[in-house]
Amino acid sequence: MSRLASKPPANTDLADEVPGLLGELAAAFGVDVAMRLAQWRGGIRLFVPKAPIDAHHEIAKRIGVDAANWLVKRCGGSDLYVPRCVTYLRNRRDDEIRELGRTMSAPALALKFDLHERQVWRILARLPPDTRQQQLL
Repeated sequence: MSRLASKPPANTDLADEVPGLLGELAAAFGVDVAMRLAQWRGGIRLFVPKAPIDAHHEIAKRIGVDAANWLVKRCGGSDLYVPRCVTYLRNRRDDEIRELGRTMSAPALALKFDLHERQVWRILARLPPDTRQQQLL
């Protein structure tokens, strides 16, 4: 599962939502890598070995060998607390629901995302903030 042979461009859109090492991992290897780690081990500690990790190690299977060895260099031999990233994941899900809401019905979206139909309607009613508008003061 190590399709991360070369680093993707830096991505720092997690800087405000994810503190510490997971945000650095996202900046170095991309948001998807950091989110795979958060979804797998979010909310609990992960022991990171001191020795380099090969492709057969569970961490490498989840986030790729390069990213796993980056963790080894940063915090090998210790327990790493992995944040759950609930806010970021929810915002990302809501963005996807709003995008798909242009072509899919609310009941279909509710089934796809395992939500109540009413929650889908709430998400569709909330518009993302318009970043084009500048502050008045």
